[in-house]
Amino acid sequence: MKVVAVCGSGRSGSTLLNALLGSLPGCFAGGELRFLWERGVMAGRQCGCGRSVWDCQVWGAVLSAPEFSDVDARTVVALQHATARLRHLPKVRRAEWARPRSELAKLVRVMSDLYHVLARVTGADVIIDSSKRPADVAILRLLPNIEPFVVHLVRDPRAVAFSWERQKVEIDREQPVDMKRMSPTASTVEWVGLNLGAEVVCRRVGPGRSLRIRYEDLVAQPRATLAAITTLAGTPQTPSPLIDDHTVRLEPNHMVFGNPDQFRTGLMPLRVDDAWRTDIRGAPWTAATLLAIPMLMRYGYSLPDGNPLQQRRHLSCAE
Repeated sequence: MKVVAVCGSGRSGSTLLNALLGSLPGCFAGGELRFLWERGVMAGRQCGCGRSVWDCQVWGAVLSAPEFSDVDARTVVALQHATARLRHLPKVRRAEWARPRSELAKLVRVMSDLYHVLARVTGADVIIDSSKRPADVAILRLLPNIEPFVVHLVRDPRAVAFSWERQKVEIDREQPVDMKRMSPTASTVEWVGLNLGAEVVCRRVGPGRSLRIRYEDLVAQPRATLAAITTLAGTPQTPSPLIDDHTVRLEPNHMVFGNPDQFRTGLMPLRVDDAWRTDIRGAPWTAATLLAIPMLMRYGYSLPDGNPLQQRRHLSCAE
């Protein structure tokens, strides 16, 4: 079976990309599968269908599978914190040629079972996982009978910083609460670290199984961008969820966690969210720009105005 893993920083459009890919034949949009145990099982938050994971027809069947009869959610979360954070990336990579330590080996078994049970329950040939954390994506190479593909999703760090400062509400709880917010400096430091980690993972996976795309290109050229991803992973391209180059039809989904937009269905316009260009100024803009200058240039963003420079082709992450 195939897993298409979206890797990179938060607030980069991964929920939209997950929904688009999950609408293709034979694909299942899982959302941020890393958070199934902590936010789904333990916190009782809703999946994209609006039900808790236990009441959802998909996740209820997955969690009731024999493979998870003796799996404790708190233990899985503890394993993730102990073995699958950004600082653990070197250890995960070393585990490819050396026997993984017991904690990592336990997490590998749980994640392997999760992907295979998901495929069995949904009938999907391809699972889309937008967990984004580099260490989570690197673990895919340790899972038996799984063919991983990595999509490194990038967005201008100033747009990301602006999004992290915005007030957003988590509506997948019984009592909605505001989502976590970060300062431009903190979000840009995280953006740099996660994207560097994504590059490390993509180089290890190789150019034939990895691809870098920009959020701005995804929204401006959705057909070409989706075609590049489906060609990479060898998945069907039709029927497409795109009505035209500016409109998508979103079907109900079962993403376990993501942006609140995961609950949107029906026709949705595709347009670049560029409010940051006029609303982020002064110290926040300066901090987000200076901290990310080398990578802004590497990913093809104009320093003065943030306009994406023309790309003649999609870049492989190994470049």
